Amino acid sequence: MPSPMATDVLAMSIPHVALIGSFIMVIVIVLISEHGRRLRNRMIHEERMAAIEKGLPVPPSFLEGIRKPNYVMRGLVLVALGLAFGIWTLSDADFPVGIGAILFFMGLAILIAHFLTERRRRESCPSGSEHRPSVDNPS
Repeated sequence: MPSPMATDVLAMSIPHVALIGSFIMVIVIVLISEHGRRLRNRMIHEERMAAIEKGLPVPPSFLEGIRKPNYVMRGLVLVALGLAFGIWTLSDADFPVGIGAILFFMGLAILIAHFLTERRRRESCPSGSEHRPSVDNPS
């Protein structure tokens, strides 16, 4: 039969293990998704280079898969996560309330980033049209 002190130590370590495990899980998910993205980009690049070496025209569909990283959205999501965790910690709220706050602030950050980048995109296009240059028409 375990001693009461050992049981108390085990009971007190469960939240810490769960918290550290959740952070490790997030890091693993991010690393796996980044690895997949890099593999996909490498395959697109190799296919594009093979087409260029053979003298074939590069179809515009190759350019659609290439996107610049959206640092505004990444930054806003991280700020929102920090704010949600801070509010959750300071308010001593239950688990479902904290998870709801995290999801709410993440969604809010993504919406703000969308509106900021859309406004910046509209300001950069003089005619307001959705013209995107392609390989055939580099204007």
